[in-house]
Amino acid sequence: MPRTLSADVENEKNKEYNRPVELYQIFLDESILYLANYDQDIEFFDEDGNAQTYEAAALSRDDIKISSDLQSNKMTVRIDNVARDMSAYLAYNDFRGKKLRLLKVFLDELNSYDDATLLFEGEMDEPAVDEYELSLTVTQNIDINDKSIPSRTFSLRCDFEFGSEECGVTKPTISGVVDSVENYKKLYLSEVNGDEANRWAYGHIEVDDEYREIVSSGDGFVNIDMPFSEDPTGKSYNLEAGCDKTYSVEDGSNTEVNHGCSYWNNTSRFGGFLSIPEAQEVGR
Repeated sequence: MPRTLSADVENEKNKEYNRPVELYQIFLDESILYLANYDQDIEFFDEDGNAQTYEAAALSRDDIKISSDLQSNKMTVRIDNVARDMSAYLAYNDFRGKKLRLLKVFLDELNSYDDATLLFEGEMDEPAVDEYELSLTVTQNIDINDKSIPSRTFSLRCDFEFGSEECGVTKPTISGVVDSVENYKKLYLSEVNGDEANRWAYGHIEVDDEYREIVSSGDGFVNIDMPFSEDPTGKSYNLEAGCDKTYSVEDGSNTEVNHGCSYWNNTSRFGGFLSIPEAQEVGR
């Protein structure tokens, strides 16, 4: 979408009073989120010009940061997570490397997709989420915008989705009934009795269509990142293992949960880079 303004939008912009609203398109693997930074849903158009509802959402963003070398610009977006909606999306969608598009429209000019102004478009980094909000950084790489190039982003972490065809691991899963809960975040599950420490770390547990990340686990229990909205005791659950996307850990003193390709005996399929090369000046 060009940044040029349609005649209607140009006229609206120049009025003494107007009503601008920012719209977000978040492109995930199997779905697209359409969100409006407004207190009501907005009827507008999708990226193909088809009618689309943009759901009202509590959104905020930082000012767009222009890099001094004009190579990449950044923007941080925050999405309300009080209802845990974003936790559920994060559980089964990989945001990292996916596209986010920020548009501006005027409430009195919503007749055509051409009435939207593109403010920013870039790739999302791995998001951070807590019980209040999901935040993510979006990077716009100036040199590669709108260009198809046979390359990958250098990353020390694997780019493949755990359990996918590229990954090659058969993702462990288990189902059962929650036996009891301690301090809201420790769930006792008889189905994982005898399991080694942190076998289910970085995985997810689902109860009543709510998803929570497993931060650690042990013999007969899992610890989750935040409480369920209701006590899950006696309810059915589905548990999936996870991966922290690392290659291996050489330092035995590392106290973090390390749960990557080495743990899953899958280093031959590691989808990241073992080192990142230093930037080199290239004559152009």
